[in-house]
Amino acid sequence: MVNLFRLGKEVSYLRKKRQLTQYSLSNQLCTQAMISRIEKGQVLPRVDILYNMSIRLKVPFITLFRALIHERDDYYDQLLYYLDSEIYNGNYSNVYNLSKAELNNKLTEDVSNYLQRYYLVSAYFIKKINFEEAISQLKTIQQTNVFYHYYMSDILTIDMANIYVDQQKYSMAHQLFKEILLENIDSVEYNVFKIKVYYDQAMAFFKDSKYSLSLESVENGIQCSLKCHYMRYMGKLHLLKAENLKKITTCSESVEMSATIADIFYGLYNYKEKNKKFLKRQK
Repeated sequence: MVNLFRLGKEVSYLRKKRQLTQYSLSNQLCTQAMISRIEKGQVLPRVDILYNMSIRLKVPFITLFRALIHERDDYYDQLLYYLDSEIYNGNYSNVYNLSKAELNNKLTEDVSNYLQRYYLVSAYFIKKINFEEAISQLKTIQQTNVFYHYYMSDILTIDMANIYVDQQKYSMAHQLFKEILLENIDSVEYNVFKIKVYYDQAMAFFKDSKYSLSLESVENGIQCSLKCHYMRYMGKLHLLKAENLKKITTCSESVEMSATIADIFYGLYNYKEKNKKFLKRQK
């Protein structure tokens, strides 16, 4: 089944990532209006146009072709969401065991790369691999340009930033967070991803004892959450806000208010709930 919408999102993301205008991408290839329609998922481009676009976007032709013909597997959509939740809760051993088992199956390259990402991140945090190996292999995946999500390159960048934070290499982490947050991708899905980036950045600043900067990132994350109507990180953001306020203010009411709001969101969202479907499949 042809997926014009997914192709459009992929082209739009890559064009902006390469700092190309619609005009420069279309120059002597097709019209600017054609690029606009492709990005909106309104038209199926010819194969020669798709091929030349891949050259200008600096990705293998197969990247755009997969985006065009890719049909999402509900199992893997749900599995990846589940693994995200486990990463969110810090259940790295479970992520490691599950991703390792899934990687033994016959997989398409994009799914395999995504599961490798979970495997490497979890393996690092449970000390199965060292810092250098984790960073090196994440970069290798990034260089393939064959991804399940169109912005997975940025997801991998944030994974590396968080590993740098764990190694207390804060300046390297701060630079990576800054690069991603400067991206101007007009997509609800990408803006939801940015909420996590703001939280991770805020946590990095907090661990680096830069409490005012951490608080600024927290506020950006809260505002982005409200704008996207996505509340998953609100509990963590408000709890981190309370921790920052403890460091920089003597106003106990402000600290208590943020902690109370955090409790409310933690009560609304039960992130610890297990999805038996994936655990059962591994038996």
